[in-house]
Amino acid sequence: MSGSRLPSVLGLAVLTLLGGCAVMPALDPLPPAVAHRASASFSGFLRDQWRCPGAIDADVSIRFSSLVSSGGVSGSLLAMRPGRLLFEALNPFGLTEGVLATDGHAFTYVAIRGREAYTGKVDAAGAKRYLPSRLAAPWSYYWLIGRLPPGKVDWRPLGRDRDDGGVWFEAVGADGLRHRILFSPRRALITRHQALDADGTTREVDISYEYGDDGDGGCPLPRRLRINAANGAEIVLTMKAYYPAEGVTEDRFLLDVPAGFNTIGVQ
Repeated sequence: MSGSRLPSVLGLAVLTLLGGCAVMPALDPLPPAVAHRASASFSGFLRDQWRCPGAIDADVSIRFSSLVSSGGVSGSLLAMRPGRLLFEALNPFGLTEGVLATDGHAFTYVAIRGREAYTGKVDAAGAKRYLPSRLAAPWSYYWLIGRLPPGKVDWRPLGRDRDDGGVWFEAVGADGLRHRILFSPRRALITRHQALDADGTTREVDISYEYGDDGDGGCPLPRRLRINAANGAEIVLTMKAYYPAEGVTEDRFLLDVPAGFNTIGVQ
């Protein structure tokens, strides 16, 4: 494996970085009374985010496809608010192929067979080619669980999705991006989240969420995330099983480079 680029398991994520023109789904106007009820339901959803766990532990599979390649990888994912992630990629025999850790600012990736480690900042130019910057950002945990980062944001309803029946809301977040949320008032869940540039013309990332029907207490967690790029590339992240994560602490996300591994800085 060449030291000039990150391993292919991280290369899967490059698909999420391929921006494109933002296309707004067909909308039907909301009567004032309906808009008021939808806004009240959305506000309640935001207030109830405290019910969500502070960390998740899950078995996952990642499938990717584009015009030029396709494939997949399975492993375990540990995540903790606001932006800590630890992903262990496993081969079909259950052996570790690589481990990625990030706190939303810096990352370390250890490639076991190549005996190499890659380190750097998630906003470094080299890392942006391989890491999904919006999903490896300081608030990545909220993207993963279908919720929104804390903080006051003025959301305004745009209209009812003609196909889905949910209500679209829009706001400019603290990150300077224009966020569009497809919200289901009936289920009180986000089913789609688009992040666009401040002008709303270029799509940064577009995630659709699918949920199970088994309740999940006061905070249903997504069972599948579908991440789409404008050129047709797609990543599907399937949460095969969730495990209790109440005892997860920050030190679980520390990843030491094994002795004898070649460490490569990503600029």
